[in-house]
Amino acid sequence: MTEKPKKAKREKGIKKLSDGRWRYSWTYRGRYHRMSAPTYAIAAASLAKIRAQIAEGRYLERDPSHTVLFDDVVRRFLEWSAVNVSEGTHRRDTEFADRWLAFPRFKGRTLGDITAADVEAYRNARLGGTKTRTKGRFTFQTRPAGKVTCDNDLGRLRRLFSLAIGWKLTRENPAKAVKLFRPDNKRDRFLSPDEEARIIAFCPPDVGPAVVFAVNTGIRQGELLSLTWGQVDLGRKVITLTAEKTKGKKTRRVPLNAAAVAVLKGLPRGISPAAPVFPVMAGRDQRDLVRRFKWAVEETGINEGVEPRQRVTWHTLRHTFASRLVQRGVNLLTVKELLGHSTLVMVMRYAHLADDNLRSAVDSLAEVPDLHKTCTGTGDGPQGGGA
Repeated sequence: MTEKPKKAKREKGIKKLSDGRWRYSWTYRGRYHRMSAPTYAIAAASLAKIRAQIAEGRYLERDPSHTVLFDDVVRRFLEWSAVNVSEGTHRRDTEFADRWLAFPRFKGRTLGDITAADVEAYRNARLGGTKTRTKGRFTFQTRPAGKVTCDNDLGRLRRLFSLAIGWKLTRENPAKAVKLFRPDNKRDRFLSPDEEARIIAFCPPDVGPAVVFAVNTGIRQGELLSLTWGQVDLGRKVITLTAEKTKGKKTRRVPLNAAAVAVLKGLPRGISPAAPVFPVMAGRDQRDLVRRFKWAVEETGINEGVEPRQRVTWHTLRHTFASRLVQRGVNLLTVKELLGHSTLVMVMRYAHLADDNLRSAVDSLAEVPDLHKTCTGTGDGPQGGGA
């Protein structure tokens, strides 16, 4: 009986695929690589060449980041942003992108050319002093950004590079190596009924109803300005905020109390369901609403001599809504749902406002007759200690 001839020993790192091709693989600086060839001979020759280049220090990894322009990725990022985030976030992304494209150490460079030092230089430039800029016939000054704004900007730049990695355009995220400031900038300010009334008294006629509606629904500024009559159901006293208009990209329904219903009934209703609920504000720049509200607040003098974190802003109206709910005994889970937060983390700031409710709950234990005697078994009865 004749023995079968042994198969020739194949080169390590080469494997035949099910479609007849040959895959050859290697590792360089801890990173695994693989490619394919039509025949075993070509795969073996290619692998031998790569190993020789590595041994001689002549090997260059095929990194696409050195051929992809940063400007092109920014434009692709904005296309992604327009589809996947809320209108307000996309608006901020566009503002940030304009700054990225204008920064000298980013402009005209490839993804692979941008380092963590470049990103840090950009962040530091945003924190710099006031600068004078000329655009056409106009000269204006740009104010330095605060640390919160810098963190938001850096966070979106990190997202851009993360997406680029997912798109196989680069392997590194230089923005991730730059630390965030994470300043303690939480605003816990909320309005008293008297302060609310004073502000509304100074508001222009088309801003006052929006303020009342915001205080009584807790919806965000962008959600309010994009609200249409098709989202309003006065019969059921509820508004529906659709996913494409909310920050969390989730549809939520907000019930309307009597004050909110009164605001809606006092506004002229559009014929089309797409007509905005607040038409005057919807036809203007969003920042105009903030400016007119700020003017009304300044007229009241509420912000005079107050530290920045405790000043009244438009977002204070949302805090007021949440704070009043908690003070009236509404649990934090319900507040979270009404505000449209994805987790309880954002509403925990209101937990201290429930102290009086917690104290009442504990005090209620003392209202049970002979509770101590019942628990300790020292009273009269079946479990008592009496004779």
